[in-house]
Amino acid sequence: MYSTEDYSHPQYVITGNINNDNHLDIIITNSKHDSIGMIMGYGNGTFAPETVYPTGDDSYPSAVVLDDFNNDKGEGEG
Repeated sequence: MYSTEDYSHPQYVITGNINNDNHLDIIITNSKHDSIGMIMGYGNGTFAPETVYPTGDDSYPSAVVLDDFNNDKGEGEG
């Protein structure tokens, strides 16, 4: 079982390969904490602890979209 921050009120969950390691990662919007959480996958069914990125006071994030905006397929500098 994996958990987000206490009382974070996760509203949206999406999966994708965020860091180009060919492992599935999880991205969550935490609307009550005004943040986006990322849980990086290890590729063996386990995941790292959630890393939280603030989105600004009273931002209440409700969705996330994943795309390769610069078409580098995750290559190059991180």
